[in-house]
Amino acid sequence: MRTLSKTKLLAYRQCPKRLWLEIHRPELRQDSSTTQASFNAGHEVGRVARRLYDPAGKGQLIDVMAEGFDAALARSRELLGSSRPIFEAGFAAEGAQAFADVMLPMKRAGKRAWRMIEVKSSTSIKDYYRDDAAIQTFVARNAGVPLASVALAHIDSKWVYPGSEDYQGLLKENDLTEEAFGRESEVVEWIANAHAIARKRAEPKISTGSHCSKPYECGFLAHCQSREPQSDYPAAWLPRIQSRKLKALIDEEGVADLRQVPDALLNDRQLRVKHSTLTGKAYFDAEQAAAELAAHKLPAYFLDFETILFAVPVWKGARPYQQIPFQFSVHMLSRSGKLSHVSFLDLSGNDPAKALAEALIAALGERGPVFVYNEKFEKARINELAERFPRMRRALLAINERIVDLMKIAETHYYHPSQQGSWSIKKVLPAAVPDPRLRYDSLSGVQDGGMAMRAYIQAHLSCGVPVGQGTHRERAARILLARHLRHGSPLAVLLRPQRSGDLDPMPKRPDTLETVLLVLEMLRRIPRGRKISAPELHRQLADIGVERDLRTIQRQLDMLSEHFEIERDDRSKPYGYRWKDRAKGMSVPSLTEHEWLLLTLAEKHLRNLLPANLMKSMEPFFVQARANLGPQASARREREWLNKVCVVSTTQPLLPPRIKPGVFEEVSNALYANRWLHVDYKSATGKATKAEVMPLGLAQQGPRLYLVCRFRGYDNERSLAIHRINSAKASTLTFERPRNFDLKKYDDDGRFGFGEGRRIRLTFRIARNAGAHLLESPLSDDQQVKKIGDQYEISATVVDSAQLEWWLRGFGTHVSNIRRQPMLERIKHNGCSK
Repeated sequence: MRTLSKTKLLAYRQCPKRLWLEIHRPELRQDSSTTQASFNAGHEVGRVARRLYDPAGKGQLIDVMAEGFDAALARSRELLGSSRPIFEAGFAAEGAQAFADVMLPMKRAGKRAWRMIEVKSSTSIKDYYRDDAAIQTFVARNAGVPLASVALAHIDSKWVYPGSEDYQGLLKENDLTEEAFGRESEVVEWIANAHAIARKRAEPKISTGSHCSKPYECGFLAHCQSREPQSDYPAAWLPRIQSRKLKALIDEEGVADLRQVPDALLNDRQLRVKHSTLTGKAYFDAEQAAAELAAHKLPAYFLDFETILFAVPVWKGARPYQQIPFQFSVHMLSRSGKLSHVSFLDLSGNDPAKALAEALIAALGERGPVFVYNEKFEKARINELAERFPRMRRALLAINERIVDLMKIAETHYYHPSQQGSWSIKKVLPAAVPDPRLRYDSLSGVQDGGMAMRAYIQAHLSCGVPVGQGTHRERAARILLARHLRHGSPLAVLLRPQRSGDLDPMPKRPDTLETVLLVLEMLRRIPRGRKISAPELHRQLADIGVERDLRTIQRQLDMLSEHFEIERDDRSKPYGYRWKDRAKGMSVPSLTEHEWLLLTLAEKHLRNLLPANLMKSMEPFFVQARANLGPQASARREREWLNKVCVVSTTQPLLPPRIKPGVFEEVSNALYANRWLHVDYKSATGKATKAEVMPLGLAQQGPRLYLVCRFRGYDNERSLAIHRINSAKASTLTFERPRNFDLKKYDDDGRFGFGEGRRIRLTFRIARNAGAHLLESPLSDDQQVKKIGDQYEISATVVDSAQLEWWLRGFGTHVSNIRRQPMLERIKHNGCSK
């Protein structure tokens, strides 16, 4: 019988489907960076626990990963006969196994007994930790271990590190002996049920829900969601779902679509999200937003912190998991509108808090609003600094009094459908400031606070190593500086001043109707693909009778590039302007109902046959089309048409194989631009290949996608299944597409059916009831049919291929007398050869 680990049993407790996937499909698991960080914290706390429970260093550590399970269990049994502390001792019994963090020897009634302690990196005892202890206790006792007591140790969040590697007091113990001993019958039931799930051949049918993140974040969530129909308007996008009725509707009744949520259950903010999502229209109360901001005069400051936290503190005076700032960015907007920048970054390895506090006070001065996004975070960090450094307390708390929270203003007065129910800066920024230079995903290496923490840890671990020569410290410093040189800018851009002393989030109205007409004419003439310069646009306007001087055109172009999704290329003069790839431009409002329908069908059925960058650039059109065909739209007949047509499979329907993230984008972009492509490919037999290929075509065969390409150094074509490409990267090098390659001929030659283009005259007999469809859908233009008793004799010119063989075999005994005559041989027999 299979032995289930404690981890597997806890996976079953969370979700039986998770257990099944852990056992049968572990390759589908995708642990997040948060999960990995939790693992790392657990390892660090475990290391300290060994020092605390074995100060003399006489204990034994069992490394199951190095020794293997059988050897680890055997050595555990041996050490349990000694009187030394044991760490990670293993037990197996009753179809389960477990490894204890700490085992301490003790005497009970004159005999050796053991005290078992589970160590957790959290700051409190959780209910699921009690399940953990119950399983651990059951397995140990049934394996013959004389347990005297069971305890759970967790971090004391109020403990302050005194320094000098003294961690006494870091852990707080909770005795669970009586409870753990009394849950034996529960554990027996868990083990039996878990084994029943493990024996199942098919994946259990369990829908996703709140259990996917409680008590642990499940690494199989993406897989499970891919097997479920996903709503275009998820109810989960509703913010702050707190009312009992709304929670019950979504969690218990399974309502997953916003369209099914009654308005009566929603508050004003949730109604705003629902309406904006379903209509595709943004909400912006510009007047009220401007009124709130008008009270804040220049100069203004824009502040952001990066912090680091350690489960086990490394600096004197710090608490476990305390977020300690190691970097800040301050952009200052002067009364004249000039933007300047000050930053602080400490990668010395020493506690950065005091030096940062001093630099922060100097950077922010004594007056002027300090704009942040989500004030709770920045204020909490400043309060902690004031608590640690009393001499700076007054100056630091004075900064908190000047803080203005832009998130509150955004939550009250702004919402864009792309925010998906969130007002985080990562969601609001791309919607409000569509400039790729200011997007978080454009920051290579550090796109969020978690990645910044990991970069800092890299630098921290490299302390003492000279900066330079490609060290981790140099790379971490570079990406952290890049993040903060650009991170503060979005807040400043959101509030660019329109007149001295005031902050106005909206551009000033045009002075005359004439200027409005000029701007509209310019917007119509800015292209999407190529770039246009101010002189060229000046000439075009002059040709239609719009006379303006070149400086006016240039000034208007610069203004438009700030407020519209227009890209300005200022690498050389004259500057070039064009609509950005994803920009809606000026054409979306003019789409008709028929065009909405066409776009919706194209998005659904052509997604895998169009370049990824083209699909991305069309996304605003698709969003608008979906919104305009939504339940609230007037295009009723066009909306109904979507439910009147479908594409059906001619064979047993199969789910499409999973394509690795980013692979299709790189493949399609390389194919579109005629660029060489680097691929890491694994064949159906498991053979791994790394190669540089010339992408020539893309084909969809049922649920599968294939790339037709030539390997560098070869002149023949091959087909690579896209889902078997582990990674792909488009080269900067281009190639000239071979003139002799024809994708249609490649298909006609049966290459996707594993043929080589060899044509034959196929003749066979087939039972009438099995072959009747061939009279309506012939194999070829020259197909001939004869009726012979209760059979048809079919003769047709086809490509000889493995697919043809599979097709014939699929009819079983209904097909007989199969003859294949090569076309060359047939021509000779007809007397047509010289």
